[in-house]
Amino acid sequence: MGHRVVAITTFISLLIVFLVARAAAQEHQLTVSDVVKASINSVVLIVVSDESGRPSAEGSGFIASPDGKIVTNHHVIAGAHSAIAKLNNGAFFEVAGVLADDPEHDIAVVKVTGKNLPYISLAGADSVSVGDHVVAIGSPLGLENTVSDGIISSFRDDDKGHSWIQTTAPVSHGNSGGPLLTMDAKVAGVVTWKATNGENLNFAVPSKIVSVALTSSSVQPFGTPVMKEREASPVTSETGWKREQVTDPLRNTTFTQFSLIGNFLTAPSSLWRKSCIWICNLK
Repeated sequence: MGHRVVAITTFISLLIVFLVARAAAQEHQLTVSDVVKASINSVVLIVVSDESGRPSAEGSGFIASPDGKIVTNHHVIAGAHSAIAKLNNGAFFEVAGVLADDPEHDIAVVKVTGKNLPYISLAGADSVSVGDHVVAIGSPLGLENTVSDGIISSFRDDDKGHSWIQTTAPVSHGNSGGPLLTMDAKVAGVVTWKATNGENLNFAVPSKIVSVALTSSSVQPFGTPVMKEREASPVTSETGWKREQVTDPLRNTTFTQFSLIGNFLTAPSSLWRKSCIWICNLK
């Protein structure tokens, strides 16, 4: 009888410990609203201008260090002669130059002059899993600080060995370069492209690629050979660039959209096509 009482008491004690621990974990888990509040001041709208000073493209990015390192996509700044970064509070920073540019992985790091800027840390490569809740913040069609959420659907490798995070978080043209955030407000990846022949098939460059780019400290001016804008080319049966005109009814603006079409990701019984989220604002 005594042993039975001890066993029941032990079970109840363990159950209480488990329930208290779970309640504490739930209490400290951030909501989407919490993640947005913790990170939105670090997300920027990037406006790129041509050699005449005319705005030619828009994209997203995020501040990754207090001294003004901003992460975005290579295709956002490709062909730029100058750029500005607009913060959530309305402040504008002129981009001083490029710290790192990796066209292969479509990642770029630019630099603005600043101190004690709000920034977002990168998530560890092993800290994200399939099924994790994630939040995307960016400026689709120039609609600044648009928030969406979803889950990590999978981790994919393309035929060139590049790694991608697949997510259901909805993104549109202009989200390029924006952060894909974990529920502790860290950057899991950089939103880069979406598959247009399906639903909720969106992809981000993993943070482990971004961390390498952030190690660069030498600022280079816009216009270096690697920064030349990629030209549109006819679509073939394999790969190629396609140019499309897109009208945004909310802003009464015409955009030129460039899409790369071709074999990119393969699934067991299907062939996927890659379509970059690359938007040029041509008024």
